[in-house]
Amino acid sequence: MSMPTKKAGDKIEICDLIRQAGIVGAGGAGFPAHVKLSGKADVVIANGVECEPLLETDRHLLLREADRVIIGLKASMKAVGAESGVIAVKRKHSDIIRLLEGLLQNTDKIKIFELDNFYPAGDEHVLLYETTGRVVPMGGIPLNVGAVVSNVHTLALIADSLEGKSFTHRYVTVTGEVNRPAVAKVPIGISIRDAIEGIAGGACSDRFSVIVGGPAMGKLENDLDKPVVKTTGGIIVLPGNHKLVEMKTQSLETAFKRARSVCCQCNFCTEMCPRFLLGHKLQPHKMMRLLPVTDGNIDHGSVYSAALCSECGLCGYYSCTMGLSPNLVNGFLKDVMGRNKI
Repeated sequence: MSMPTKKAGDKIEICDLIRQAGIVGAGGAGFPAHVKLSGKADVVIANGVECEPLLETDRHLLLREADRVIIGLKASMKAVGAESGVIAVKRKHSDIIRLLEGLLQNTDKIKIFELDNFYPAGDEHVLLYETTGRVVPMGGIPLNVGAVVSNVHTLALIADSLEGKSFTHRYVTVTGEVNRPAVAKVPIGISIRDAIEGIAGGACSDRFSVIVGGPAMGKLENDLDKPVVKTTGGIIVLPGNHKLVEMKTQSLETAFKRARSVCCQCNFCTEMCPRFLLGHKLQPHKMMRLLPVTDGNIDHGSVYSAALCSECGLCGYYSCTMGLSPNLVNGFLKDVMGRNKI
């Protein structure tokens, strides 16, 4: 498989085409793709893991546009000067692996890496460690260790940009309490309401809540007339009284009161924290001790580690036996640092 010949002659041209196409990280981060590819790296990793439950967006894209992903990966490798590429997918998706093996049989520069089914396998720091053994430094990015990690959807869009096509459509999963769970390619700007109705046949009941994104890292959205944007990979419809909805609507005041009352410093949240397991100095159970302080007297040095939180939600949605939310505390402390321009 070769890249299109009429465009994309060198690094500057590739990045310029990507910039003109308006491509940002389609996996959810939304970082400008041309900026990410402006550095130097020896490996580019295509993130096709999609670790959050219920989402099928990247899987369906790979089944339909794997050839486009490979073109985008090769262009990205060329832009950063990488000699090797990796396409990371979960081992359970044998249909995708077979498809990729067929498409890659004539190249030895791109390998397939199969991951077990765990969360958050798709986190770029975790994925980079699993595929290469490299650990991104605290507060750093993959480029700091000679790597670039890009979502497979982003790479397919990069292939489009080489042909002069702009980022105007994307794949979206619409699932949960809907009549017809499905994945579809929709125009950017379509309303969330129209996506639920048009893709999935509408919600199963009149009283429901909507999460935009995945169940763990996604956000509740009350205004269904808001548009699908470039980073919208999933729309999940849940009953209004669902436990996850209750947790996501919990106020900071309530979360803090509960934490002050019952946090026993068991450190399960820390033992499960992906950043801590990579050696980063983030210990969510210790962050809970900072709750008695206020904005006015927070010691800046003591809250820096909150900035390392990826907001995966494992500490709050899974590991805490008391049902507390260390992730909300980290989010609060990150907000405090932002307001203080730290």
